[in-house]
This record gives sequence, C-alpha cells and structure tokens, in this order.
Amino acid sequence: MEQKLSAVCLCCDEPLERPADSDQRICELTQCIIMPSESRYQVYGYPSKDVICQRCFAGLKADTFDLPSGEICSRHNYKLVTGNINRAQHALVACTLCASQFHTDCVLYHEDIWNGRYVCDHCRKKGKIKRPNNIFRARGLPVYEVDAAMEDRVNTMLDNLDAKKEAGHIYIRVIFNFRHRENTCPEEMTRGSSRPKCKKGIFAFQEINSHDLAFFGMYVTESEDDRRHTDLVYMDSVKYFRPARLRTRVYQEILRAYCASAGARGFRTASFIAATPEKGLDFIFNRHPPEQKTPSCKQLVAWYRDVLDGAMANGDIVTYRNGPILPLARCGYTLTKYKADVMDAKDDDMIEFDIDLVTSGGISNLPGNERGDCLPLLSNNHSFKMWCSDRGYRFATLQQACHATLHILAEVHRWNSRAAGTLTAEEGAKSRRKASNNK
Repeated sequence: MEQKLSAVCLCCDEPLERPADSDQRICELTQCIIMPSESRYQVYGYPSKDVICQRCFAGLKADTFDLPSGEICSRHNYKLVTGNINRAQHALVACTLCASQFHTDCVLYHEDIWNGRYVCDHCRKKGKIKRPNNIFRARGLPVYEVDAAMEDRVNTMLDNLDAKKEAGHIYIRVIFNFRHRENTCPEEMTRGSSRPKCKKGIFAFQEINSHDLAFFGMYVTESEDDRRHTDLVYMDSVKYFRPARLRTRVYQEILRAYCASAGARGFRTASFIAATPEKGLDFIFNRHPPEQKTPSCKQLVAWYRDVLDGAMANGDIVTYRNGPILPLARCGYTLTKYKADVMDAKDDDMIEFDIDLVTSGGISNLPGNERGDCLPLLSNNHSFKMWCSDRGYRFATLQQACHATLHILAEVHRWNSRAAGTLTAEEGAKSRRKASNNK
C-alpha cells in the first residue's frame, strides 16, 4: 500500500510548515540581547556576520568604532534590515519515490550524502534500498598530536569504567587551528610588536545509533612566545552523552588530558575561566536542551577544583591557584581584552584558575593554517553559534543535535578537501553531474 501524503512530518507527527524557532541574536557592539520580536537591525555581511541592534547603532557618534573583539569598523559598511532575521520555515525534504515530506533534522538529511535523491525509511524497506554511507564522519577527520593524546586518555578511562562498552569509542578532534599574531596590551600596540598565538577549537564526538554527536566543545588560545601559556576561554556541552552516569567523568578527563597534552608540548602555565553564561545565551552550542540546567558560579568553581585536584593526583599539573578575575594582571592581558574573550559571561561570575603545568621539551604544535586559510564558521565560538543559528542548527533535542553535528562535520570535511586540493569521490561525482547538466 502506498504511503499517503500528509500535512505532518511522518517522523515527529508535527506540522510540516511549522516556522523555525527564532533565535536570539547578540548585539556585537554592547553584547545586549536582540529579542526575536525586534524587527530592525543593522547588519554587516548579512546574514552571518556582525549584527548591531538599532538602539546601539543610533547611539554611535563617530563614523568608525571599535568592537569588543578589537576590530575597527565603519558604520557605512552596515545596512538596515527590516524584519526578523531568523523567521525562515523549517527545512523540508521529500522522498523521491512516494513524495512524502519530512523535516530534514528528523531524518538526518544531508544533500551531499543522498545526492539530492532522498528515499524515506518506508520506501527503503519496501524496495530493499540501502541507506547511503555517511562520508562525513568524525573518525574520518585528520588526527594530530593534541587530539590523539586526549582521545587516548579518555578512551582508556572508559575502558576501565564502562564494562558494558555503552559509550563506545569517543573521538576528539581539533576542528579549528589558526595561527596569528596579536597585540595583548597597549604598550605592544605602541611598539608595533605582537605575540604569536594559536587558537584551537577542540570537539568531542560520540556515535549514537550510528550517527555522530558533538557533545563537548572547548576553545583555547595558546601563546607560542616565551611565556608558553595557554588559556581555556570557552567550554560547553550538551547532555546527551551515554551512559549519563559517566558524563561528568568524561568532561573532566578531557580537561585533564588537555593539561597533560599542553605540558607535553612545552607549555608552562594555563588558565581556566570558571564563568556562567548570561541568561538566554550559550557559549558554544546553539540552543541547549531546555531541561539542561546551568550551574551557578559556585557550583562551577567546585567542579573545576575537582578537575584540577584529580589532575594533580594524576601528575598532569604541578599546582593551581584560583581567585576573582579582577584586577586581571596576568600574562599581559588587559581587562578590555579579557572581556572580549569571554563576552557572553556574567561579569560578576568569573573566577580564574592559574595552573602550573608539568612541562617537558619545547613547543611542538600541530601544523597551523595561515590567516585566511581557516574555516570562518569555526574561527571562534561566536561565529560558530551564529552559523548554526542562521541555518537553523540546534542542540535542543538529540535528533537536532545529531543533525547539526552532521552538517558541521560536512563543512569541516569539505574545507579539508579544498585545502588539500582534493575532493571525495561523492563530491567529484556531484561536480561531474553539475557539469553534465550545464551542457
């Protein structure tokens, strides 16, 4: 019997034409929240670059102004947008055999995997059609010194604690690595000098029902000068790791493993920032599960102490100290620069941990990308969130999180292929089809 066309998605039984939830945007100038109900924005590089609310933009008194990130902008580069930026309908895909429509996140659809010819589960079972292989897997990304050491540590711990092998193998990948030079204080700007730094985005993935899930992410800034210092600026997670009883142990082991890796690569000190996000904001993952609770600063400080006490017991670090961020005299950072790094956090809820690492050898980093040869959507946590928000990728449910992870991995795989001057077989076939259709 043929499937009947329906006005609802046959996976979730919700209306096909439901509007995508409007995400809150953040004003780049003052970091205030732009509510979805507001209808006027000043946008630069629409739709995924800088957004300034009309109220803050109207208050500008000069033609040029500085963003918290240090970037100098001109008001003439911004244009007015009327209407909600994120009011797009939920993305749909239709089965090529029965014409039934589905929400793309419900069926974990990606055009490059299906080559634009999606076949629903019902028709696949009926016609004994095999689902195409997912070529965008976390395990297929390049492995470097940093993530290899961290991945080995976490999986060794799971081998000892997870007798039933419920967690499977955890993949940790550096999906963003960008070397640049940066001024960290006014004196350096005056002298025209700068410090070499390397920014990394490190994500952890778990396979759930044969699909990858990004359940943990962290952004670090490593100073590759004489200071040999590294900052953990942002850390975030979503509560889908299985089994749940080992979730905290895995998060903490990832951080301890990073400390051990940083020391092994020649870094002497590290700083962790215990900070809670402003209400309604996320550090890395767009739209957390509504039932996931945000810890208070006091709870977070206790959690970090558990991490670092365990790291000392393991010999990963020598010692650590903690105290309030202000007056922030560490490592040449200024308060303005620091607030730019953690712009989504509450100013009153910042506690800093200064850590002495167990150092061995000289600095030995993985190959870095030159400026301009890095994936823009991963360049920092804010760009990553806005990229997800603009495309409707969310982590509010397990299904949505797996769908978002699929598209993130696809972007990283494609970027790596372009950077290496190669294409996958599927991408090559797609290019040939397009060329054939254009004849």
